[in-house]
Amino acid sequence: MKTESFTENTLRVLVVDDNEINCDLLEIYLRKVASTDIAYTGETAVAKTRQEMYDLILLDIRLGKGMDGVEVLQEIKVQENNKHTPVIAVTAYATETDQGEFLAKGFNGFLPKPFTKQELMDAIKMTIS
Repeated sequence: MKTESFTENTLRVLVVDDNEINCDLLEIYLRKVASTDIAYTGETAVAKTRQEMYDLILLDIRLGKGMDGVEVLQEIKVQENNKHTPVIAVTAYATETDQGEFLAKGFNGFLPKPFTKQELMDAIKMTIS
């Protein structure tokens, strides 16, 4: 997806986080630039990606019970319809070492929590352009 499309509210984004407040915040931040789907578990995220194509996935690493973010990423990347979909790790694991590890595991971007709306938009622009 080209950066020009980014401002046209045409992005389809899947937000994956087990914290409802985090999901609400991301939905508010993205309201003018994207339509969002929410998944509170890794299993729900994998099921949604089997049914839909997304322009971007914002994926928390620590999802509570069930699959973690790395496992979700691995499941998504083997699906034909989303194997090239950019996935940003949105996580409280915020060191440079953590960033390097997540990028090495196949994430396309990294956004440490807490973040501002501008930091989110910058991470998205860097990842999808």
